[in-house]
Amino acid sequence: MAKKPANHKTVQWGRFVLTEAEIERQVAEATRRGEEELRTEPLATSARLDRRTRRVVIELNKGSTLSVPVDLLQGLAGASLKDLSQIEIPSPGCELEWPALDQQFTIQG
Repeated sequence: MAKKPANHKTVQWGRFVLTEAEIERQVAEATRRGEEELRTEPLATSARLDRRTRRVVIELNKGSTLSVPVDLLQGLAGASLKDLSQIEIPSPGCELEWPALDQQFTIQG
Protein backbone atom coordinates (compact mmCIF):
# COMPACT_ATOMS: atom_id res chain seq x y z
CA MET A 1 0.00 0.00 0.00
CA ALA A 2 1.23 3.49 -0.84
CA LYS A 3 2.50 5.66 1.99
CA LYS A 4 0.63 8.85 2.67
CA PRO A 5 2.79 11.97 2.41
CA ALA A 6 3.18 13.77 5.73
CA ASN A 7 1.23 17.02 6.22
CA HIS A 8 -0.82 16.59 3.03
CA LYS A 9 -4.46 15.70 2.73
CA THR A 10 -4.96 12.62 0.62
CA VAL A 11 -7.82 10.90 -1.12
CA GLN A 12 -7.93 7.18 -1.73
CA TRP A 13 -9.57 6.01 -4.92
CA GLY A 14 -9.36 2.26 -5.25
CA ARG A 15 -5.71 1.37 -5.01
CA PHE A 16 -4.61 4.94 -5.70
CA VAL A 17 -3.79 7.46 -3.01
CA LEU A 18 -3.62 11.02 -4.31
CA THR A 19 -2.77 14.28 -2.63
CA GLU A 20 -5.12 17.22 -3.04
CA ALA A 21 -2.33 18.98 -4.94
CA GLU A 22 -2.11 16.09 -7.44
CA ILE A 23 -5.89 16.07 -7.90
CA GLU A 24 -5.85 19.83 -8.52
CA ARG A 25 -3.01 19.38 -11.05
CA GLN A 26 -4.92 16.67 -12.90
CA VAL A 27 -8.12 18.74 -12.98
CA ALA A 28 -6.22 21.76 -14.33
CA GLU A 29 -4.59 19.61 -17.03
CA ALA A 30 -7.92 18.06 -18.05
CA THR A 31 -9.50 21.52 -18.21
CA ARG A 32 -6.64 22.81 -20.38
CA ARG A 33 -6.97 19.85 -22.78
CA GLY A 34 -10.74 20.32 -22.99
CA GLU A 35 -10.42 24.04 -23.73
CA GLU A 36 -7.80 23.32 -26.41
CA GLU A 37 -10.08 20.76 -28.04
CA LEU A 38 -12.96 23.25 -28.13
CA ARG A 39 -10.67 25.81 -29.83
CA THR A 40 -9.31 23.43 -32.46
CA GLU A 41 -11.92 20.74 -33.22
CA PRO A 42 -14.93 21.22 -35.50
CA LEU A 43 -18.21 21.88 -33.67
CA ALA A 44 -21.75 21.85 -35.04
CA THR A 45 -23.43 25.25 -35.06
CA SER A 46 -26.63 24.07 -36.77
CA ALA A 47 -28.15 20.91 -38.19
CA ARG A 48 -31.26 20.26 -40.24
CA LEU A 49 -32.86 17.50 -42.23
CA ASP A 50 -33.13 17.96 -45.99
CA ARG A 51 -36.39 16.06 -46.44
CA ARG A 52 -36.07 15.79 -50.21
CA THR A 53 -32.69 14.02 -50.12
CA ARG A 54 -33.00 12.46 -46.61
CA ARG A 55 -29.68 14.04 -45.67
CA VAL A 56 -28.58 15.72 -42.46
CA VAL A 57 -26.97 19.05 -43.29
CA ILE A 58 -24.54 20.17 -40.58
CA GLU A 59 -22.94 23.62 -40.42
CA LEU A 60 -19.61 23.68 -38.59
CA ASN A 61 -17.89 26.49 -36.70
CA LYS A 62 -14.88 26.30 -39.05
CA GLY A 63 -17.00 27.34 -42.08
CA SER A 64 -17.60 23.87 -43.52
CA THR A 65 -20.88 22.16 -44.27
CA LEU A 66 -21.37 18.40 -44.04
CA SER A 67 -24.18 16.52 -45.74
CA VAL A 68 -24.75 12.92 -44.64
CA PRO A 69 -27.44 10.50 -45.85
CA VAL A 70 -29.43 9.58 -42.72
CA ASP A 71 -29.90 6.03 -43.95
CA LEU A 72 -26.12 5.48 -43.59
CA LEU A 73 -26.24 6.42 -39.89
CA GLN A 74 -26.80 3.42 -37.62
CA GLY A 75 -30.22 3.57 -35.99
CA LEU A 76 -31.64 6.22 -38.33
CA ALA A 77 -32.32 4.13 -41.44
CA GLY A 78 -36.04 3.89 -42.05
CA ALA A 79 -36.95 6.45 -39.37
CA SER A 80 -39.83 8.82 -40.07
CA LEU A 81 -39.16 12.29 -41.45
CA LYS A 82 -40.88 13.72 -38.36
CA ASP A 83 -38.44 11.97 -35.99
CA LEU A 84 -35.43 12.68 -38.22
CA SER A 85 -36.20 16.40 -38.32
CA GLN A 86 -36.04 16.68 -34.51
CA ILE A 87 -32.27 17.19 -34.28
CA GLU A 88 -30.67 18.69 -31.19
CA ILE A 89 -27.12 19.98 -30.72
CA PRO A 90 -26.12 19.85 -27.06
CA SER A 91 -23.61 22.49 -26.01
CA PRO A 92 -20.81 22.94 -27.03
CA GLY A 93 -21.64 21.30 -30.40
CA CYS A 94 -19.61 18.08 -30.20
CA GLU A 95 -22.56 15.85 -31.08
CA LEU A 96 -25.99 15.60 -32.67
CA GLU A 97 -28.94 13.97 -30.93
CA TRP A 98 -32.25 12.56 -32.07
CA PRO A 99 -34.14 12.24 -28.74
CA ALA A 100 -37.20 10.53 -30.24
CA LEU A 101 -34.93 7.85 -31.73
CA ASP A 102 -32.55 7.66 -28.76
CA GLN A 103 -29.57 8.20 -31.10
CA GLN A 104 -26.46 10.34 -30.71
CA PHE A 105 -23.52 10.89 -33.04
CA THR A 106 -20.31 12.77 -32.39
CA ILE A 107 -19.20 15.38 -34.90
CA GLN A 108 -15.67 14.00 -34.96
CA GLY A 109 -16.96 10.47 -35.55
